[in-house]
Amino acid sequence: MNPEDFESSWAGRCVKIPAGYWAFIPHPLPPAISYDTSLIRLLSEADRLLGELSGTGRLLANPYLLIAPYVRREAEEVVEEQAQAFEDYKDYLIQVWDQKEKEKV
Repeated sequence: MNPEDFESSWAGRCVKIPAGYWAFIPHPLPPAISYDTSLIRLLSEADRLLGELSGTGRLLANPYLLIAPYVRREAEEVVEEQAQAFEDYKDYLIQVWDQKEKEKV
């Protein structure tokens, strides 16, 4: 663990333990949260919009119609990530094969 990565962490601090390693010591939970007026306004707006969405969902014969596009989008992103990972792996294998072919010559 690199203690420099945790220099100014609100979540805790790093200490060196007797074995010579670094350990992260978290601050007690829950952390103090400052509720200023802008945060309260945002929370209130989010609560209102969730209530509106909930009410709209109750009016629909099939409330899953609301979430189906989001589920589909998430599934498409997963498929795209897997396809990209496959392409990256394929490119890696081609590079390894090319390198081995060059070493044979």
